[in-house]
Amino acid sequence: MKLLQLCHKPLFAPLDGGKIAMNAMAEGFRSQGVEIHQLMIETPSHKINQDLVGKHAFAWKSSFIDTQINIASAFKNLFNSTSYNLSRFDNSEYNNQIIKEVKDSQIDVVLAEGIYTLAGIDKLEDAGLKNIILRAHNVEHLIWKRIANQQKNPLKRCYLNMMANRLRRDELKICNKVAGIIAISEVDAEVFRSMGVTVPITVVGIGVEIPKLSSKLTLKEQLFHLGSMDWMPNVEGIDWFIKNVWPQVRIVMPDLKFVLAGYNMPERFKQLENRGIEVKEAKNSAEFFKTEGVMIVPLQSGSGIRVKIVEGLSLGIPVISTKVGAEGIPATDKKHLFIADTSEAFVLTISELFSKPALQAEISENAITFADENYRIERLGEKSCQFIRDSLDFEDTTGTFTISMAHRQR
Repeated sequence: MKLLQLCHKPLFAPLDGGKIAMNAMAEGFRSQGVEIHQLMIETPSHKINQDLVGKHAFAWKSSFIDTQINIASAFKNLFNSTSYNLSRFDNSEYNNQIIKEVKDSQIDVVLAEGIYTLAGIDKLEDAGLKNIILRAHNVEHLIWKRIANQQKNPLKRCYLNMMANRLRRDELKICNKVAGIIAISEVDAEVFRSMGVTVPITVVGIGVEIPKLSSKLTLKEQLFHLGSMDWMPNVEGIDWFIKNVWPQVRIVMPDLKFVLAGYNMPERFKQLENRGIEVKEAKNSAEFFKTEGVMIVPLQSGSGIRVKIVEGLSLGIPVISTKVGAEGIPATDKKHLFIADTSEAFVLTISELFSKPALQAEISENAITFADENYRIERLGEKSCQFIRDSLDFEDTTGTFTISMAHRQR
């Protein structure tokens, strides 16, 4: 089987959770004998740095789309019913490149990593592309709905709710035009079904390389957060933590340090270093995890699965997260990680974790076992291939997958 993976950003360093998830999906398919081709969207915010490309494992091409917010077009969008978020990705050159790649490389299946890669799905449909599977990283409109609900300014809340409602309508349209959906969590799958999605849906989580640890990690007595800081829920969560949790933590543990790492870091965070906060870059998350301490994920909004949590668990990193942050991960509170939804709960958990080395060791060991049982890349590929077999009438020949001629001609 030949598969074209549409990626909503380049899959090169620095690696955020979305890039790790897309790379893992490609590796999972390759473990099942699938030939992978990739078409990556390059934007002003996510450019390809040729110095960091290195030896990429798959055949790939890129397409540049200028997704920058334009005040005039945003204002004009107020007077029609389309989703401005989505329309910025609807690009003729990109859509034509998909069509050309499918034809030239004799692609059997298109795997779209998120709805933004399918902003021009009507044009793809008009060109005869039928075998499209959506891999939904999030329920996109739900992220904006949750962000809207956090707003205190009524005008901003009203505007973001309007954006979320428009995105919901267009998200539903795209979902019902594809051949099937691979949801990243059961929570997301249920949301899709409740929205009115009628195409087949399966749940396949994320995959990570489960390392063979020669020894237990020696964790520093410090907190850290690692994430892409051009994603609004991450910024929102850190703002909340710094305002509501960190001052209380410093009263209880005045020597504890908080390391804030990621790229596209807002300038205001860089100016907090005199408050026990250190700002770092982290281009390799696995290496970063090995040198830091306890991970916090204070998300207040968002959807899907936080790849960084799964990656941290696979390395035995103790994780403290809100329920929203851990959503979609079937881990048990106080066994595999810790759930804290209030500032008081965060402070109490942090204090307890650092005062009880035995608890830290127990959580670390349980986390590694949990990740090994649930998130191996081979398992990801096997379940995804089975779903394609069932959804697109594939025949299994000589150990690989060949699309049936009847379905190819539909």
